[in-house]
Amino acid sequence: MISKLRTPGLTRRTFLKNTAITAAAAGLPGAALAAGEPIKIGFLAPLTGPVAAWGKPGLDGCQIWAERVNAAGGVMLSDGAHPIEFIGYDNEYDPAKARTGATKLIREDGVSFIMMLGGDTWPGVQPVADR
Repeated sequence: MISKLRTPGLTRRTFLKNTAITAAAAGLPGAALAAGEPIKIGFLAPLTGPVAAWGKPGLDGCQIWAERVNAAGGVMLSDGAHPIEFIGYDNEYDPAKARTGATKLIREDGVSFIMMLGGDTWPGVQPVADR
């Protein structure tokens, strides 16, 4: 049974976080950051409202992970180590607010990547992502 297969020490949360940062680091152009400059990752999710119960823990988990990575020296790229910084934006699970959040995270906060929770807000973010 698949449900009984387990890898000791590897949780779904650990796998997803490690996969996300590996993909992020691989996709980050080396010239995009100065040596030691933080890799900024936007976290676009419902942090208030009826579905905040899964948005807020998601951001908390990302921040805990970033603290651990940063304590270990950051993410190594070709030009050296870079700390991780998560910037949260509350989209209240509303596509229009998600669009506003994605625009702010990219233009004002200078994030290199955006993580999202929930697919219902994607229609609001897609036009921003396409630019």
